[in-house]
Amino acid sequence: MQSIRCTRRRGVTIWVGHAPMNTPVTIDARDLMQEKTVMGSMYGSARPRLDFPRLLNLYKSGRLELDELISRRFTLEDVNEAFEVLARGELARSVLTFDDVG
Repeated sequence: MQSIRCTRRRGVTIWVGHAPMNTPVTIDARDLMQEKTVMGSMYGSARPRLDFPRLLNLYKSGRLELDELISRRFTLEDVNEAFEVLARGELARSVLTFDDVG
């Protein structure tokens, strides 16, 4: 696996996201011989029930600035355009808004 081979001696490779259930992973044992670690991450080890309300409160109070990270907003009607822009790599981060939904 390229991500492990790019990791320095005694370094940590962290895989983010998830694969479908029962997805096998094959690693050449020699890629781990330099005391490397491979681990997965879900929400960056956050505790959603505790951390998400805390982050939301920080955002609402203006102490966590997230809006500045959004390059562009798309309505749900414009979802196809959002995917096209994403495929072209034109934006750093876009958000779908559901303002007009039910």
